[in-house]
Amino acid sequence: LLTRAIGVGRRWLQVATLAAAGSSLTWAQRNFFADMNEKQFYRLIDDLAKKPAKSSIRFEPYLAGDRTDLEQRTAALTGLTLASTREQILSAIIEALAEASARRIPLLKQTGTPMSRQVMLSGGLKSLSKILHRDWPGKWQFKHEDEATLRGLAKVDPRSSL
Repeated sequence: LLTRAIGVGRRWLQVATLAAAGSSLTWAQRNFFADMNEKQFYRLIDDLAKKPAKSSIRFEPYLAGDRTDLEQRTAALTGLTLASTREQILSAIIEALAEASARRIPLLKQTGTPMSRQVMLSGGLKSLSKILHRDWPGKWQFKHEDEATLRGLAKVDPRSSL
């Protein structure tokens, strides 16, 4: 959990991010599904997000480390066997991202700060919201915003021409 000054008066923002969630899927495509085009791969992601493949494979989703730990975590795939398939590996990645994302909701609620149910996604894959919000309790609205950091800076600095 990170608390950051927004840069406007006394406004603060609490975030609990997954570093490189979308990049984990891009990594999986590059390394395990290079034979599929993007449309085929994202269709497979959608299918596996709805109906996970059964296996003993587990994924620790830290390909880009962890922004909140002093000792950096690393990613890991465990439970692999000679019978493991690439679809099972991708499914384990999807499940790990969904579980890690859902674990952040109680963490944010512990702060006692009112939580908006409107969520902005920036960067990564637009289809990622299907995974990240799948296990969240209640109803949420998701919006994808390209270049959110640059647009936010433009609002903070009125001299900007963005």
